[in-house]
Amino acid sequence: MVVPQGAITFSVPVSGTSAVFTGNVSAANVYAGTNVFVGGTAVPTASDIAAVSALTSVNKADIATNVAAITSANTVIAAVSALTSVNKAAITSINGIIGDGGNYATSAELATVSAALATSIGNTNTALATTSAALATSIGNSNTAIAAVSVLTSVNKADIATNVAAITSANTVIAAVSALTKTNLDAITSANTVIGAVSVLTKTNLDAITSINTVVANVSSTLATSIGNSNTNIAAVSVLASVNLARIVATSAALATSIGTRLPLAGGALTGILSATDVICSGVGVDVDALLGKDVRIAKAAVADIVSLSDGANISVDFNAGQNFAVQLAGNRTIDNPTNCVPGQTGSIFVIQDGTGSRTLSFGTNYKFPGGTAPTLSTGASACDRIDYITFTSTNLHAVATLNVSTA
Repeated sequence: MVVPQGAITFSVPVSGTSAVFTGNVSAANVYAGTNVFVGGTAVPTASDIAAVSALTSVNKADIATNVAAITSANTVIAAVSALTSVNKAAITSINGIIGDGGNYATSAELATVSAALATSIGNTNTALATTSAALATSIGNSNTAIAAVSVLTSVNKADIATNVAAITSANTVIAAVSALTKTNLDAITSANTVIGAVSVLTKTNLDAITSINTVVANVSSTLATSIGNSNTNIAAVSVLASVNLARIVATSAALATSIGTRLPLAGGALTGILSATDVICSGVGVDVDALLGKDVRIAKAAVADIVSLSDGANISVDFNAGQNFAVQLAGNRTIDNPTNCVPGQTGSIFVIQDGTGSRTLSFGTNYKFPGGTAPTLSTGASACDRIDYITFTSTNLHAVATLNVSTA
């Protein structure tokens, strides 16, 4: 971008990869991200100026020493200048004597002039040598001081960069501390709120403890009364114990007689009817005295009652309710899969047509018939079919139908 020459006002910052001003630029402040160049040379930064300022105070003593040396050299040069003036006058006088062609010097006068010139030249050479040595010393001191300043400038520049980084880091820490201070202040405010709540709670608990002390005092009085009553009751029980002793003796004799009529834990025979909710044993023999290796042996016969099922659109069968079942159909029905199936249970289900007949019966999927096909039941009025089953698994009943069995 090229900015035209002449007065112009910027309402927004000027930015870009480069900008060229062809005229004079006047501004209250000029900011640059890296450097500002004038005539191709970077303008010293504030840190560079500060370093020079620091160097000025450091090298002030060296400069004072050099000034003193230069002053001394100036004094020598002034003396040489004065001597040069004297010699010039002498030479002019000699030239007047021997160079104007009007007079002639004698040998003695020439010898005097020659001696004076020799002395003057020797003094001049001595002064020049002294001045040269003084200047060499002064220049050497100046070069040494300049070299020290150059080294010090580079050292201080690194120190300044380190200090700037340290100050930046310190500013970061100060910002973090400021944020932490704000957080802690909020936490303290919250803690004060909690402490206030605890103070109120403490007062409430103190009132509650006072109330509890009152209750404890009342309970203590009640306990004293209760203990007194208990002592009275204990005394009465003590009397009753002696009264009931005769009864206990009589009861003991009666129990002994009763126990004598009961079966022992091992062996013995029942002569009456056994009634129980559940009887669990390792083997049962009915009217026999040997099980022949079986769990159950019956000498004569066993009966499983026929349990009536409730007729309905779906007929439910609970195998815990019985083994044999009967149902009379009053419409087309479905007999659902039985519940509580335990492998090994066997029995029969009697299916009876009502006086109308022509009723159908569908079977749940757990009923498995030969050939995989459920039978078509008899449909005559009052006809009876029998479904015999054995439970193979909890979801698999092997069944076979015997059709049109007379019920007369």
